[in-house]
Order: sequence, then structure tokens, then C-alpha cells
Amino acid sequence: MGAVTRPAFIGSRWAALSVAVVLLLTVAALVPTVTSAAWQDQVYADAQVLIVPAQVPDELDAGAGFTCALVAGDMWCWGEGGDGQLGVGSTVDADVPVSAGDGVTAMAVGTADHVSAGSGYACGASGGRAYCWGAGGGKLGNFNVAEPWQVPSVSVPTAVYDLPAGTGNQYQSPLAGRVVREVVAGQDITCAVTELAPLQGTPGACWGLQVGLTRPASPAPQSWANAPIALPSVAQDPGSQLPAGVPISSLTSSFEDACFIAAGIDYCWGTNEQGQLGVGSVNVAYTSPVQVLQGAMPAAPVDAITAGVFHTCAIAAAQVYCWGLRAGGRLGVNDGESGALTSPGQVVGLTARTMVAVSAGMDSTCALDSTGQAWCWGGNAQGELGTTAVPVGQASPVPVAVQQPSGVLFTSISVGGNHACAIADDDDIYCWGAAGTLGTGAGQAIAPVPAVPVTSTWVTP
Repeated sequence: MGAVTRPAFIGSRWAALSVAVVLLLTVAALVPTVTSAAWQDQVYADAQVLIVPAQVPDELDAGAGFTCALVAGDMWCWGEGGDGQLGVGSTVDADVPVSAGDGVTAMAVGTADHVSAGSGYACGASGGRAYCWGAGGGKLGNFNVAEPWQVPSVSVPTAVYDLPAGTGNQYQSPLAGRVVREVVAGQDITCAVTELAPLQGTPGACWGLQVGLTRPASPAPQSWANAPIALPSVAQDPGSQLPAGVPISSLTSSFEDACFIAAGIDYCWGTNEQGQLGVGSVNVAYTSPVQVLQGAMPAAPVDAITAGVFHTCAIAAAQVYCWGLRAGGRLGVNDGESGALTSPGQVVGLTARTMVAVSAGMDSTCALDSTGQAWCWGGNAQGELGTTAVPVGQASPVPVAVQQPSGVLFTSISVGGNHACAIADDDDIYCWGAAGTLGTGAGQAIAPVPAVPVTSTWVTP
């Protein structure tokens, strides 16, 4: 459920319009006349030119029962809010997007550059720092030394512990002095990626009650579950297969496992109950990063990786590969429902397409091809496959085309618990699946197809 951004292949049509707008503004003073139906942004018009709205979603991530999006540096969330995961200073649900800027927050409004929705909590990156909010218990990383295992929930973005060692600071955070680029929220594990230079060591850190990594004996006690610890390379942990000094990308976490890509190679660690680490075993835990077996995948590089609850998927050579629990068809490899696939298998039915993005949810998976068409497979308990071709409550072991609105192409996609959302080339967001997760206003019912855009409430200051 890691966050997704808009691929570079979408957006060229806006580039030409932007140039035209700049030229026009140099010769004419235009007056705002109406409000955009897409983003509640001011639209400027004269008899010949319509300026494209500036407030468009850059990133979104679907979590368990809620979704967050990043729009011009502001974070907007909707859906379940009982743990404070919407970030607005309350614990109420929201049937339309609400802004984290509406709460009292340590994070400056308009400065966010990444957001990730997990299970009962969310995280983001802003100004080079990591922030989390929602359900406590360690995964927020805010380092309550007095009660490390009973950290309370917080309903506004709160800084992850990133202090150096010193007076009053018993533990030096691996985030100290680093610029945080990305934070991913899972269920029990949270991880951050930082810029590699100029400091030494691995550019990754994780925290949470089930972080799964071997904790250093000193200076951090084993019980400090809510303190970030460094993602170990082979130099820090002989059990690790991660080389020292390599950049990390496409990090993802879910439940009690996490994966990432470093220099084109995929690595995972965690409990591995259903073979979701892809290392040839089931229920054999790994407390440091180990390389995923090649399986049916071609040789590196791996371009993207995403973790579901008991399965993991990746993109390599423009094709999708999955491994882990077979039940419910969530792997898309169509090789039966029993047991686990402990190394990558190729998703069927997509070989003629160039795949550019993939997102794994609780028991379903969706992927996006280079034409902007989305494909989903696995569980469909609440209509999360996005098509009426598969009845609600019936799974599909092979990919099916999402029934996108006529003329609308998707530019990114994210799967949550029982719903999915996508950013479209009309600069709107569409969600489908469970009622209450759709962001389309009051009176929501299960939406088996993405028909109605998310109610747009972002307003230009």
C-alpha cells in the first residue's frame, strides 16, 4: 500500500497548454470567471483560451478503509478516521476529502512531498522530515521512552524521532541529519528512505512493534519499538544481503513484512508466514534484508515492488510477477488456490502489454499499463476489482480490465483493504469498492466500478 506517483508517460497534453497559457498571460490580463469542477481551482478564460487548473493531485495511497492524496503540498484524506488516521485533529470518519492542514500539526501546510496510508495510521514526508499520525503502539516512530509499547494514538501529523545523541537524547536516530525522501506506512512496520549522501551507512530506517529487524544491542534497548533503527547492510549485520552504500527505491511494507529495491535488486525481510518474502520458504522469518529469488522474473533490474498482507508483487521488464499466498487468486498466476508460491511467478494475461505500475492490497492486486488501462485480480468482496464482469463477492484468479469512465485514462493506481483509487488524466481521482472509502459524499454504497470522481474540496488559498 505504498504511495504511487504519476508516471512520466502521462501529462504531455498539459505541457503544451501550459506554454500557451504563459504566452497568453504576457499579453492579456485575464479575470477569474468560474470555478473548476475538477479541483475547485480558479479557471481563467477569455473568448479563446481556458487555463488548466493548477491544483491537481500528485500522489495517492489507499490504506485500510481510507485514502490519502497529495495536492500541491497539502495532504487530503477521506474514509475511516476512528484512530485519527485522517490527520485533522479528530477521530471521525470523512465521506469527502479533508485536509491535514485543518488540524494543529507540526508539519507546515503546503510543504508535503510524500504521503502513505497504512492500517489505522498514515505517514508523510515534508521538508526532509518524516511525520506519522493515527493509531499508536510504536509504528508512529515518535519515541515515547516512558511507555515504548503503549504509545497513544495521535490525530495530527507528528514528527518521527530524528534527533542525534546528546543531552536528553538517549538514542541517536538513523534519521538524524538526513533528508527523508519517502515514508511508507504498513500495518505494524513503518519505514523511511533518506538521501544517501553525504552520511555513511544505509539510507533506510524502520520502526514499529513488529519491525522484524535485528535491533542493535547498544545504545538502543530491544524494547524501544517506536524508535527508528537503521536498515542494516551486510556491514552492520552478517545476516543481511544488502550491500553497503547503495541507494534504496520503491520501499513497501505491510503487516509484518517489508521489501525494497536497491540498485535494481529486490530485498525483503519479516515473518514470511505465507512465503511473501519470495525466498523459497514458508513461515521462516528473516530479521535482516535478504534477496528475493529470481523465480520466473528476468534478471535485474526490478523496477517496482509492492507488499500486500500475505503477498508481494513486482514489475520487471514491463511485466508483473507475484508471490506468496495463493488463496483468492491474489497472485494472478492462475496456478490454483492452495498453499503458497515462494518465488516470483508471472501474472497471466498481460504479456502483450507494457506494465508501468502495480499495487497490492489485502487480498487483491491492481496494475496499470502504458496506455492508462488498469487491470485487477484477486478478491472482490466489496467490488475492489472495478468491474461488473466479476460479481461482488467472487474472486478472479486472472487480471480483468477495470471499467474506467469513457475516455478516462488512469495515471496511477493504489489498492487498499477493500477498495482501490486511481488518479486519472482528467486530473481527478476515482475510487471503487467498499462504501465509506470512496470520498464521493454522503450516502455511499458499494461501487463495483469507478464511475463518480472523488468529491473535490481542495481550494486555492
